Amino acid sequence: MTSKFLLALDLDGTLINTHEALKYSYCKALEEMQIEINNLDFLQHGLSFNQICKEIGFNDDKSRVTLRNLKDKFYFQNLSLTRVNEPVFNLMKNVSKSSEIGIVTNARKISAQKLLKYHKMIKYVDYLITSDDVSNHKPDPEPYLKLLDISGCEASEVLAIEDSENGKISAIKAQIKTLFIID
Repeated sequence: MTSKFLLALDLDGTLINTHEALKYSYCKALEEMQIEINNLDFLQHGLSFNQICKEIGFNDDKSRVTLRNLKDKFYFQNLSLTRVNEPVFNLMKNVSKSSEIGIVTNARKISAQKLLKYHKMIKYVDYLITSDDVSNHKPDPEPYLKLLDISGCEASEVLAIEDSENGKISAIKAQIKTLFIID
């Protein structure tokens, strides 16, 4: 029996640096909503949209929907502000020749797909696990457990690469070997 191998990559901050585009988009969205937030540094820590809303103090659905729609509008218009992490992308391309690639992200499916298509990476991706696919986001292990389930791989056959504490915790809780990269 041959052993499988699956490379599992986080998207935001690991494969593609989206911090500037996200920060810009959230700032423009909040500005349009006439809300001033002095410090958006928490955006670089791999938080889900729900966690970001909690940080900002948005508890009502109307504010959250407005923020998401405005953020998406500005984000999709400014994907040029995102930057590929070339060493991770090169690893992904090389590994994809003989093994499978999974993306595990707290981003929504539409955002992940647009970003991967924009950078012409979608063709390398065998599995895409997004916040739309799970009930519990990173740091919960559910996203990585979902990847194991749909790929048919055992945790011992997967290597995860993460850049956030939430992502690292999620992969480790799923018993997946994890490389933690620091920007």
